[in-house]
Formats: sequence, C-alpha cells, structure tokens
Amino acid sequence: MTELVGWVASFVVLVSMTFKTMWKLRLVNSIACVMWIFYGYLISNNPTIFVNFAILVTHIIWFIKNKVYENQTPASKG
Repeated sequence: MTELVGWVASFVVLVSMTFKTMWKLRLVNSIACVMWIFYGYLISNNPTIFVNFAILVTHIIWFIKNKVYENQTPASKG
C-alpha cells in the first residue's frame, strides 16, 4: 500500500508536467504534493513532507495572486 502511494504520486507529477497551461500544471501538481505529503507521513520521512508542503504553499500563493489579478478591472491593474 505505501509503495503504491509513492508510485501514484510519481505518476501524477509526471502527468502534471504535460499540461500546457500553468493553472492546470499547478493544480495537478498540488494534488501530487498532497499525495507526497501523505507518502512521507507513511514512511516517516520529514524531508519529503517538508519539500512537498513548501511546494504546495507556493502553488497556493500563485493561485491566490493570479485569482486576485484576474478579478481586477483593467483600470485598477497597477
């Protein structure tokens, strides 16, 4: 079971790299990060948990910044 989680997470990362838009890539890669965090927890590997948590946070920040930017009118864009 544990090894399967790692393999599936690896596959999801690989699939995420095939998307042409940054939004889709980051969304699918965020799902992979959650899977990697779970895998790191299962194998008690803190570096795996840390790096994927950090990547997930950067994806979330990117989503927030780009959503805020999308919601601005052309006149309000600085």
